[in-house]
Amino acid sequence: MKKLLMNGLMMSLALFIAAQPATAAGAKPAANKPYAEQAVRLNLNTASVEQLTQLKGIGKAKAEAIVEYRNTIGQFQTVEQLEDVKGIGKKMVEKLKSQVTV
Repeated sequence: MKKLLMNGLMMSLALFIAAQPATAAGAKPAANKPYAEQAVRLNLNTASVEQLTQLKGIGKAKAEAIVEYRNTIGQFQTVEQLEDVKGIGKKMVEKLKSQVTV
């Protein structure tokens, strides 16, 4: 009986662990950490100025320029289109690629 009970508990534990969402390096992203440190990517077409400023290398002025570009030109079709935003160059786009999506 003990063996049956232990097997049931072990099976339940295994199922519980398997059902947990996977994240980078097995750690859950914290709600108060900048997007650069989280496993999720920030969508350039929906992000607010405040969210964009959490990206490494993006201050308030660049974040506002991204939102202004989006409002004027329309939604981003590619991450590389960020190069068209004033103050953002090719090197910055390369650094941001792993942090953002469209």
